[in-house]
Order: sequence, then C-alpha cells, then structure tokens
Amino acid sequence: TPRWRPAVLLAAVGCLVLLAAVLAVTWGSGGRNQPAVATSAVPPAPGSNALPPVPAPPGSAQLAQPQAVQLEQTVRTYYELLPEDTGAAWQYLGSAERAKTRGLASYNEFWGQINQISIRGPVTVTGNTVLVNLQFDPENRRPTFERYRLTMGTAPDGRVLIESASRLGTFTLAGG
Repeated sequence: TPRWRPAVLLAAVGCLVLLAAVLAVTWGSGGRNQPAVATSAVPPAPGSNALPPVPAPPGSAQLAQPQAVQLEQTVRTYYELLPEDTGAAWQYLGSAERAKTRGLASYNEFWGQINQISIRGPVTVTGNTVLVNLQFDPENRRPTFERYRLTMGTAPDGRVLIESASRLGTFTLAGG
C-alpha cells in the first residue's frame, strides 16, 4: 500500500548503507595499533579452564577435521568470553597467535581496556578460514568496527583453536 512505501524505502537505504560499511571494512586497510587478537607466548596452566576436545569419529586414528559449525561455534564462544574471562579465552588461541604479543600480561592489559566486544553480522566459514565482523567498545574512545580473517586449527588433544588472526579493515563508528 502507498503508506508502506516510505518505510520500505527507508529500510532499503539502511541496508545499502550497511552494505557500504561492510565493503569499506573489507577493502579498507588494517595496521592500526590495536592487536588483531591480543595473545601471548605463555602456555596455559595445566587444568585451568581446559576446553573439551572435539571427538574423533569412531575407529579413526587421526583427528577429524572440524566441521564448519564447530569452527563458527569456537569463534562465537571465544568472543563471548571476552573481555571478562581472558583466562578461558586464552585457551582458544593456538601457539602462533599467542606468539604475536609480549605475554599473557599484555593480553590481559589489552582486554582490560575494552568494555565490550560483539560479533556483528554473519560469521562466514570457508575451509579452515573464518571471516567475522567485530565491534570493539573500548574505554574512553569511540567504538570501532573491524573485519577479521581467522585461520583455525586443531590442537593435538582435538580442541579447535584460533591459529592466527588478521585484521582486514577497520573504521571508527560515529557514535560513542
């Protein structure tokens, strides 16, 4: 009906603006001073917040490749833990990603400056690669919207891990 047309038009314009923002992040440049996923080279303490292993198929001597749903759930769980439970979140990082920072203290310091982090939009899984859009709400600064490529792997005990993270783009949100 004619009275619905302005609402539909407004919704379409909103979708186009959101699409433009996602494309800008995808094609934007990374390299800001914020670590992609703050990490450390310090191994976790034995038995502290250990994650359950991904079960291998019956009769399989090798670890099964995790399914896309497992990779997505690992990423979602990791970011749901942050910034409050860095000890548990740390368990989701592989050695390569942990090695990017100067230790667990730096990891905790980074996340101590973030009030909230949330996943925005779909989480896309292709092979062992996950693309995710994140909104960081830091203390005393404007929120940022960032797009990441996460390379996933499996620990010897079968846990799904974030092996590496690369920021593909970022922009500061106008609101604060």
